[in-house]
Amino acid sequence: MPPQSVQVVSADGDLELQSLTVMGRPTMGNMDMMPNPGYGPPQCLPMMQSPAVYHPPVPYTGNISGGLGAKRTIIVRGSIPMNFDRFHINLNAGEDIALHINPRRQEQTVVRNSFLNGRWGPEERELPFNPFQPGQYFELSIRCGNHRFKVYVNGQPFFNYAHRYHNFPQINTLQIDGDVALSYIQC
Repeated sequence: MPPQSVQVVSADGDLELQSLTVMGRPTMGNMDMMPNPGYGPPQCLPMMQSPAVYHPPVPYTGNISGGLGAKRTIIVRGSIPMNFDRFHINLNAGEDIALHINPRRQEQTVVRNSFLNGRWGPEERELPFNPFQPGQYFELSIRCGNHRFKVYVNGQPFFNYAHRYHNFPQINTLQIDGDVALSYIQC
């Protein structure tokens, strides 16, 4: 069977699957067509993304190449240490923080906020659960929509956060600090 025909990956048995990464050429669904500078048909190139970072140190500061735009997704994978108190994930535009995600163990919540023009806005705290627990692995994805950030944890919808900062291309830095061990980041 040619590899490009594979459409499903299945895992079964006595295991706890924490992560699955499919590497290789992107499919047509997430590529832009670019004219071939030489002869031949157009080439398929992946949409603008920075290379993945594996096992980055904390604190972490990374560039979001080209800034955010609608339908762009950031993926953060890691684990929560047993002595976890809190950590934060920030999407920054210069001194402004467009999105601040702050899991807190003592309060059993995940605070969301923005820091704009030198001031914090109103906190959002209400959530049905806190998936960030000591000793647990997580995969968090942040998708930038036209009107809100859509955040997923471990493949499940977690929360939406209405944009308070609207100049998406200016949001060009991902910053993570606190009690977290990172294994993978894709901006």
